[in-house]
Amino acid sequence: MVRRERVRPTFNRITSNPRCPVYEIVLPVPPSEIDEGRGPHETSYGNIEAVNAMFHKATEERAHILVRYQDIEIAPETVAHLAAGFSEDPYFGVIYPRILRPEGDPYMFDGGGASPLGRCCSRRILPRLRPYCISLEMLIPCALLRNTLVECLSPLDSTLSSVEGAVVDLLNRARTVGFRGVIDNRAGAYVGADTLDVGRPIADADIGRFFRERPDMHAARYEFSKQSFVLEEKLLSCVVALGPKRLLLDATGMRGFHNGTSEAALSLMDAMYLDNGAFDFEVSVMSIDEAREFHRLGYRYPAWKMVGPEDSDHYAIMLRLNQPWSVSEIVSFHRRAFFNVVTMLDTICWDVQYPAPPGLTEAWETCAQVVDGIVYISEFSRDRFRRRFPVSPRVRELAQLYSLSPADYLPHSHSEQVEEGIEPYILVVGNSLEHKFVGPTVSTLAEAFPYERIKALGLSSSDNEQVEPIVSGGLSDAAIDELYRGAKLVVFPSFYEGFGFPVLRGLAWGKSVIVRDLSLYQEISSRYRGPGRICVFSDPVELFEIVGRILHEQPVASLPTGGSLRDGEEPPNWATVARATLSFMWSLCREPNLEHWRHRDWLSRVTTCEVK
Repeated sequence: MVRRERVRPTFNRITSNPRCPVYEIVLPVPPSEIDEGRGPHETSYGNIEAVNAMFHKATEERAHILVRYQDIEIAPETVAHLAAGFSEDPYFGVIYPRILRPEGDPYMFDGGGASPLGRCCSRRILPRLRPYCISLEMLIPCALLRNTLVECLSPLDSTLSSVEGAVVDLLNRARTVGFRGVIDNRAGAYVGADTLDVGRPIADADIGRFFRERPDMHAARYEFSKQSFVLEEKLLSCVVALGPKRLLLDATGMRGFHNGTSEAALSLMDAMYLDNGAFDFEVSVMSIDEAREFHRLGYRYPAWKMVGPEDSDHYAIMLRLNQPWSVSEIVSFHRRAFFNVVTMLDTICWDVQYPAPPGLTEAWETCAQVVDGIVYISEFSRDRFRRRFPVSPRVRELAQLYSLSPADYLPHSHSEQVEEGIEPYILVVGNSLEHKFVGPTVSTLAEAFPYERIKALGLSSSDNEQVEPIVSGGLSDAAIDELYRGAKLVVFPSFYEGFGFPVLRGLAWGKSVIVRDLSLYQEISSRYRGPGRICVFSDPVELFEIVGRILHEQPVASLPTGGSLRDGEEPPNWATVARATLSFMWSLCREPNLEHWRHRDWLSRVTTCEVK
């Protein structure tokens, strides 16, 4: 290894104002490694003594001291601006300018480490940030020290191994007596074009000594890492950067089987995958391993990045493809993306309570106040949520039905003819949850129509030979299609839905679909145009009457369709839904609301802090 010649710091007066003198100490750029054959103390001792001599000289004029490395350039007027900042607060002890690349892009703050500067981001974030951020002591390549610190807390500790360590030690001692560091987002110092790494290492020996002798430094650095401005500029940089906006699709609600959640998420993502280019999003999909493998997400979306829940990257915006279940999930959304959008499928779980996880009330109350957008799958679902959880005016909302196009619910090649030898049956659809009401409905239909075969999707077992129970969740798409194709009619007896895929699937196959009399189905029928019909019932007597009339091919009342569509207008399909969702998110990205973000950030930090 080539030995480096010892280079001493230089000392200059850089302002002529006698009321506010400023001296600068220019330090040589430290080597990335300790010279071979020399210990760190031997290398730096002379420099610490030289800096102390300069501190002593500055005290004679009560001067502030600018400490910078030789590869950092800062204009005299910028130094004067920094010095004026001391008048803002008597406990501003050190003021840091932003460190900028030659083209003006700032280095972001990574946290409270000894070398806190991370990657660069767009200069467009700087006007949006607070003028000042009160911070921890840091080793940044340029810092203005208040004269009070120079006079009262010098000299530097010459028993430390490096000038860098001695400066941080001084700043740490300043904090313990009440002086804080301040980052000035309106002042910039430029790093040389040939400098790629602006981190300034502190010798390991100094770091070890700090944490032995000053245990408060560890706690202070932990608190620094939680300060809002660190996360704020990382996320805001994703929003204001030129080029594609980073979008995270949170599909962690999907599991390794088929259900309504996976059908909705996959159908929406399929359509987004085909239409994303119109909005210039760079998309990542977050899912659990089980779901990623079962649904073959990497194969299905080869141009998108696949990540797991442990992903720590940052995004401009994220869309949760189903509703959140805890406040901690909402906090995690906030830490991942500047804009948080959630999908509210329905409020069933909260109303029926028995499957609700602890804290669901607090989660949805928080969601209604702090997320940036809520996407509802129907106006019916939106109205239920609003009545239970008042939504803040700062939260944008989009209510849109999922696809109502029959083509989206049929296989690409299909026939409505039932294979010979297969006896048609009544199909009852649901799952094991009580509000689906599959078991009681099947029992009463079997009693009323003892000569009819009944297939019950969502029923685990039955003692009645005319009933074929089919456990939900394990069937392939092809098997489900066969169920609908072979049915005489479809009964969907659920008391409570946000949309109802079985209704659209039954209609697509041209069936009569019998549902409870909910305004949801009036909303669907008014925007639907195609085969099949929707018949509604309010009680078992009406259900039996409707089923009986259909079985005997007698006239039956049904909901009118297409009333909200113009002449010739097609019902919305998945492409329409995807386009509206992407447009909704794109509009959010164009209007970053920092006050709303900071309110959510405050709440997330209060929520997660430990009460001692």
